Amino acid sequence: MADTADGAVTALAVPHKEPSRPRRWATVLAAPLAAALLSVVTACIAGWVRGTYPFGTRTRNTNDLGEQYVPMLTYARDVITGNAHGDLLFSWQSGHGVPVLGDSLAYVGTTLSWLVLLFPRDRIDLSLFAIYVAALGLGAAFMTLLLRRLRPSAPAALAVVGGVAYGTAAWPVETAYMTIWLNGMVAFPALCLLADWVMERGTWRQWVAGPPLVALAWTSHFYTVYMATIGAAAFVVLRVLTVSETPWRQRLAGLVRTGAVFVLGIALAAPLLVPVYRLVQNATPSPKVDFVAAPWDIFLARLLPATGGVADTPAIAVGSLMLVMALTTIANSRLRIVERVVLPLGLVLILGSMQLPSTHLVWHAFDSPNGNPYRQSFIACGFIVIVGWMSLSVGVSRRVVLACCAVVAALLWWVHDLRDTTPLTTPVAAAGLLLIALLWARQSTNATPPPPAGRSGRLSRLAPASFVIGLLLVMTVAESTLSQVAIDSRRSEVLSAKPMTLELRAAVRELVQTHDQWPQFRTSPGSTMSVNDPMLVGGEGSEFYTSTIQFAITQLHIGLGWGYSSYGRALVDPVTPVTDALFAVRNHVVATDTAGQPTPLSMRTQDAAPLVTVRPPTPRPSTLPSVWGAHERALGAALYDLPVPTFTAEGATVARNRRGYTARSTSTAPGRFTMSVQCQPGSDAYLYSPALVGTFTVDGARRLALKAIAKRPGVYTALPLAFLGSVGTDGRFDVDVTMITPQTRLTQAPVGCLRPGALESAITSLQSTAATDVATTGHSIGFAVAPSTSARSAVLSVPLVPGWSCSGPVSDATPNSFQGLLSVGLSSRGGTVECSYRPPGMRLGAAIAAGALGLWLILGVGALLLGRRRDRSASTVTLAR
Repeated sequence: MADTADGAVTALAVPHKEPSRPRRWATVLAAPLAAALLSVVTACIAGWVRGTYPFGTRTRNTNDLGEQYVPMLTYARDVITGNAHGDLLFSWQSGHGVPVLGDSLAYVGTTLSWLVLLFPRDRIDLSLFAIYVAALGLGAAFMTLLLRRLRPSAPAALAVVGGVAYGTAAWPVETAYMTIWLNGMVAFPALCLLADWVMERGTWRQWVAGPPLVALAWTSHFYTVYMATIGAAAFVVLRVLTVSETPWRQRLAGLVRTGAVFVLGIALAAPLLVPVYRLVQNATPSPKVDFVAAPWDIFLARLLPATGGVADTPAIAVGSLMLVMALTTIANSRLRIVERVVLPLGLVLILGSMQLPSTHLVWHAFDSPNGNPYRQSFIACGFIVIVGWMSLSVGVSRRVVLACCAVVAALLWWVHDLRDTTPLTTPVAAAGLLLIALLWARQSTNATPPPPAGRSGRLSRLAPASFVIGLLLVMTVAESTLSQVAIDSRRSEVLSAKPMTLELRAAVRELVQTHDQWPQFRTSPGSTMSVNDPMLVGGEGSEFYTSTIQFAITQLHIGLGWGYSSYGRALVDPVTPVTDALFAVRNHVVATDTAGQPTPLSMRTQDAAPLVTVRPPTPRPSTLPSVWGAHERALGAALYDLPVPTFTAEGATVARNRRGYTARSTSTAPGRFTMSVQCQPGSDAYLYSPALVGTFTVDGARRLALKAIAKRPGVYTALPLAFLGSVGTDGRFDVDVTMITPQTRLTQAPVGCLRPGALESAITSLQSTAATDVATTGHSIGFAVAPSTSARSAVLSVPLVPGWSCSGPVSDATPNSFQGLLSVGLSSRGGTVECSYRPPGMRLGAAIAAGALGLWLILGVGALLLGRRRDRSASTVTLAR
């Protein structure tokens, strides 16, 4: 294998020219299919090594994968198969009735979600793994196609190396538990391919196919595809600047044409995007986060394989080969000057934009996230691969490769002991660099004379090149597999994971279905396995965890005694008779606890108010503060006595202020205090102190309030209303509290005593006013009311959110709020009332899409007619000649 004058490896240096003969589809698809298959294989091998499901017993359900994606994909499957109470616009199962269009796009919107239909309902975890590996394969396949388009004459096997490097980069592996985010990773090379095709020349096919493909991408996962679109725009700019063989006029025309196709595509998705935007606007807010860039040593360390930052640092590693090749770009004499300047400069700008607060906001749609601040890292992964490919595919001299290997080795030496490196980082990176250096050094020193002409000569040239490329491919696959093992191991050390509990899921589902009384009453599954159990096992509960939960729903539940985490985005059910009665929960799955030993789950059945009741138009007034007054107004009855507590402290002080009571430890030992109240004998005592951190003991039973590690008690996380016990014949009730933090807070009225028989009386009164013939469909509810001459309203135990409208014997089609519940004024006549939910913004989105659809049809037909006219003109000229 001969050297050129500058030492370039001729086996890997292929002239940049278009192939002379058209390629068959089998030839075109072979490389992307190989990249996809290899990416899937690496993920499976890594799972087998780690022993994760489905290759072992270790769960994959880290954080949101178990809490959100598994339940929501289960619900989506139920919707598709007709087994859900609700649809993809509204769910009757979660949050006592919630909009779910935002969640449909944010969690289950990908076209890959249809894979759930290939698996049984109790194997949703397996379908999510299938979606994960399918996304890796698609990302690798699209990147391989893109690389081959950029350098059509380079070896296809070499493009497979780049595709696998992208498909199994650190970002998709580290972000696997946010499975639907991988749609952005898939969309980036796909959108780049589309953009490059549209830029090349204007044809009717581009106008017809382009906008729907953009719309499909944007409706798969609007958040990460937004980032992918920014990345594609940056790619287009690089192409405009570097494709020097095309006149500037054609380049600019292609740029405008590409922008038009993308805008049309996004507009076609408006019926989904606009309502989701409105839902996000009305979602429960979280405190403003100021972006803090990662230190540059940690940032650069993440370029190395087998590093893991568990989503708090940029996952930008794509393997040693592509990293080294990206570094060679600036010194590769086989590239044109414009490429040697623009390509590395573009990559530096992409990486630098991840560290600047202003561009950080642009990447994240001007809303800095509370979690992972480097969600756009897959764009950087893509650009490293693209830039590295542009250099690798034309050949790189030995001196340049060895110098760049030395640079990466120096980086490895500098950062080898940082927190984001793993035990595998140094051996994996060092082995990769050594193999790269040896391959280039060996090919340069073992030069062979030029082969003879003819077929045998061509084979003699290709055999060594194929061997080298094969070694590079094996190295990339091995690095990727070991990196996945290292990342998954690091993630399991830092983040919690929900157990599989497949048998328990089936048991709870059977229990819920046996007691189903919907829509007359609800059957709550509780939160045995996740905070989205109603979606996971069925039933109709309050449990709901999503980033798009409406603020009105959070406010309603918190105001009635619900606890929460994630600033109110995950609700925690108090599981008390009062709160169940408020929301027509007659059956509730519970787990009792005796001396710290949980007993098997059971169904607690009790009386509850009906789902729909007819009441006076205004709530019954109550002078009680906090949740106590909210309960009385919602149920329309006097329920509680609020005793003034007295405190006896040991190693602590308890002082009252305008916000309530503050307890402080007076020594390093845990402070203790006893809270005593006096109530009617036979009353049930309840505790409401959302910010209480510690344990409390009632009748010798120790209970945990909030853990010492609880984030910002009363802000990020809060304790729900808790049942303390029944008051004895002397009317005295004591609660012993052990503090586990130096300071904790209680509300002004921390204890409420439910009067004997008060709840039962309130429920009986509401049952006498129940509506009849209650029925629900996907996102609507109907019920019958009798005629009456008195002013009245129908109150549904459903949170009121924007988008509801009612028809029938109603005084106003727009519902009102009854303590946060949906209430509609009734006229004097009787009949059937129909209330339906439509996400706000859907009409506007439909109007935008209709305009875009009309313009798309005009442009497509116009381009088709113009193309035919040009073809006829060309034929006429040919015949004349």
